[in-house]
Amino acid sequence: MTLPTIRSWRRGAAGIAAAALAAALSVAAPAAAAPPDTTLEWYDATAAAVATGTRPQVTNSRAWAISWLAAARAARTTPAAGPAQDAALASAVHTALSALLPQSAPTLDATLRATLDRIPDGRAKDRAVAAGQREARALLDRRADDGLDPAAVNPPYPAPEPAPGVWQPTPPAFTAAQQAGTRFATPFLLDRADRYRPGPPPAPGSPRYRADLAEVGRTARPAARYARRSRPTRRRSGWAPR
Repeated sequence: MTLPTIRSWRRGAAGIAAAALAAALSVAAPAAAAPPDTTLEWYDATAAAVATGTRPQVTNSRAWAISWLAAARAARTTPAAGPAQDAALASAVHTALSALLPQSAPTLDATLRATLDRIPDGRAKDRAVAAGQREARALLDRRADDGLDPAAVNPPYPAPEPAPGVWQPTPPAFTAAQQAGTRFATPFLLDRADRYRPGPPPAPGSPRYRADLAEVGRTARPAARYARRSRPTRRRSGWAPR
């Protein structure tokens, strides 16, 4: 066995020390932060904007649909994938939400600046921003009178006179009908609002009405008898404290 010389031992020790120092530096050095995902960034911005206020749920859904449908169209019209499509998406969502939820405009403006600051300036970026604005404004114009704004969704709806088969307010609050105007709204995908709407209930006194009423009676009577039989019987304990 050949014993190492002092010089070779020193060279080996120096190599080990250098490797250990490099490993320590690689562990201690913070990893470079990945750039934010633009889609997730604007998803969060949309959720935060929609969460403000007290609009009907269907109106909030309309804001989601318009802003992100405009974003998808703007991204498709932007030929270059990557930063340019990010600019188109951000511009479309920002334009749509700023018009639909103006109280959130300052926060949306700040988010747009943060997104665009990460994208290099140039003609591709400018065209993408313009495409996002164009698609959002075109869709906003098309959906301007779609019947899904808060006033159209919740029109006055007085309760009709009570009668068999006629809707009435229900307990415990007995409030008026909510979002009664949505039946007149323009859908986003269907060609008409009543495409899959079920028909009215059977008229009182009709054969179908009498058959359904008899079925309910047959079902309810055994259940009522079972409830009476299973009701616990109270008994005196037979003793009392003195």
